Amino acid sequence: EAEQFMETILEKGYWENEIAGWRKDGSPIIVHLAANIVYNDQNEPVCIMVSFIDITDRKKMEAELRIKDFAIASSIDAIVIGDLDGNITYVNRAFLNMWGDDNPETVIGKPVTGFAKSREFAHEVIETVMREGSWYGELEGVKKDNSTVTVLLAANLVTDAAGQAVCMMGTVVDITDRKNAQKQ
Repeated sequence: EAEQFMETILEKGYWENEIAGWRKDGSPIIVHLAANIVYNDQNEPVCIMVSFIDITDRKKMEAELRIKDFAIASSIDAIVIGDLDGNITYVNRAFLNMWGDDNPETVIGKPVTGFAKSREFAHEVIETVMREGSWYGELEGVKKDNSTVTVLLAANLVTDAAGQAVCMMGTVVDITDRKNAQKQ
């Protein structure tokens, strides 16, 4: 690798990559390494300047975020995320299946209230989430084919580390069959 490193620097004048290794204490480290040839006034190479940036924590956070993203995407419960105005920014596969579609683009950007049988009640739920931080209960929704679905919704306000609201999130479980069985 050292030979390839030097060949690349001599050929291109620079080299840049991420390198994994071990610290003195045995813990893993990932660094972003950049190397450039430094030239004098006569345009002759004088030395190679190398900089290292420890990106171990960033890489660890990226991996954790990917795992969380996969977990949300593959949840058997329908999950919907919306901006603070109530417009959908993300839905997982279970939400699409419940709604009767397979294309997230058909729902992204739409107001979440458009999926409720009663838009007024949906607005009340959003106001409660914004005011109190969460809402839990039953709600009647309308699927893509205009059929009605009864769901159990757990909605909450998502906040950042400083406690500032960043979005709303809902977990939705279809309880239509259970409600119909209770009626019978």
